[in-house]
Amino acid sequence: MGIAGALLALGGCGGAPGARETTVAPTVEPATAPSREAALPSLAAALEEPSRPRSTSQRETIVAYVRRLETAPAAPIAGNDTGRSAPDALDQWLRAAPDVAVERCGFLEELAETEGGGPLDPRVTQGYALGMAAELLEDPDADAGSARVQVAGAETALRFYEGTRREGAPAHPLMDRLGEQSAADGGLHAWYAERAIQCGDPADEAPSYRRAMMGG
Repeated sequence: MGIAGALLALGGCGGAPGARETTVAPTVEPATAPSREAALPSLAAALEEPSRPRSTSQRETIVAYVRRLETAPAAPIAGNDTGRSAPDALDQWLRAAPDVAVERCGFLEELAETEGGGPLDPRVTQGYALGMAAELLEDPDADAGSARVQVAGAETALRFYEGTRREGAPAHPLMDRLGEQSAADGGLHAWYAERAIQCGDPADEAPSYRRAMMGG
């Protein structure tokens, strides 16, 4: 006999005629609150200028902050003890870092101007630089001007853009097109190759990526 049947039977034995049956409400376990993202290690310690090659732990911490920012560029991150926002702290570090040098080819800004949409959100261009930095931290021997590193930067810029859109930022037609292309191709490598983008010397009057896109 089940528990409910036993309770009914007990209620009927020796009880007064017409006595009400006792209903036992089921026990409901409280809903588990969604877990908050774990705090990351100290960002200030990871960004310290190394007196020797930057440790694996420092490199992994910086990359972890970049990946966290890809989901929500404006959200505070537990563990950021730099006294400024994580994107700004990382951007300032990158501009002065003696051991990580990215090559900002500017093709996203150029395309945004020439193909419509106007200037990109500064957080998107921050994402481009930080994505390249993360790739170089994961593989210090990579060529900063290579397609692999440049595409890594463009893909992080796209994730930053998608994060800003979730936070209410306006749409940008170029980044929307890149999002569609990335979803269709599983990334931006095919798009980068199709556009024949090459990273040129920023001091040149006509950088190589611009000549390539113009068919020169």
